[in-house]
Amino acid sequence: MRARAIILLVAMAIIVAVAGCGDNDDASSATAGDAGSASLPSSLLTKAEYIAKANAICTRRQRKLLKDLSAYSVAYSERHPDKRASAHAFPGGLREVGIPGMQAQLNELRELGWPSKDQAGAEAYLEALEDAIFSVRERPRTSGEQFLRDFRKSRDLARDYGIGPCAFG
Repeated sequence: MRARAIILLVAMAIIVAVAGCGDNDDASSATAGDAGSASLPSSLLTKAEYIAKANAICTRRQRKLLKDLSAYSVAYSERHPDKRASAHAFPGGLREVGIPGMQAQLNELRELGWPSKDQAGAEAYLEALEDAIFSVRERPRTSGEQFLRDFRKSRDLARDYGIGPCAFG
């Protein structure tokens, strides 16, 4: 039973794994809110400051998400010892833990506002992330492969902009 939980955790971690580029371990004081996708204010942050703060938010959020997925995996394996954890738990873990965690990350990034210059890259990433979250949320059962396809655009945009820790998949 414990082995199945570990297998599920590893599978989810691989899917949610982030690129190491641009990793920043600094903590951020921003909190998640209910920001929408419409016209964010331009902030006084430079692009470099925006990237550093975004990377800190995403690094912290990704760590929390992996911790929450791990707890979900263990609880799932304990409730369903007869099922193969990775195949059966992924959609539930994504729906109950993954999507809320990704939405919290998106909300926190929106609270930063746009960098004072070069907002197009940040805006494109946030819109692609929002679209991917919506796609996964609307599909009752999502496989790991479908998850990766849904998040490909936002992942590539995050890496291109310099916020690799914000990439899912």
